[in-house]
Amino acid sequence: MASKRQLKHDIEIIGSEIFADAYELRTLVSDEQLKDMDELLNRILQWMDETILRVGHPDGKDNPKLVKAYYRNLRNKMSEEISSMYDDLKKIAEKIEKK
Repeated sequence: MASKRQLKHDIEIIGSEIFADAYELRTLVSDEQLKDMDELLNRILQWMDETILRVGHPDGKDNPKLVKAYYRNLRNKMSEEISSMYDDLKKIAEKIEKK
């Protein structure tokens, strides 16, 4: 497993990339979609904060198997959430292209 520091750094990098993409897309959306974009931007920031906090507080610190399972689960949830956020961005981008 990578260090906690590296994992937190990776979360910051990925979150910043998603946030930058969403913020750039926000400049192109209509007024009706601004609320959706703002919610997505807030969701990205909240995800970054919560995930970084979770990195520092694993379950079962004394049991290596539990810690390993905790971080494996954390990485899986990160992947799912990242995919979900990019899917939401893609849907909004498709709406812009149709107009």
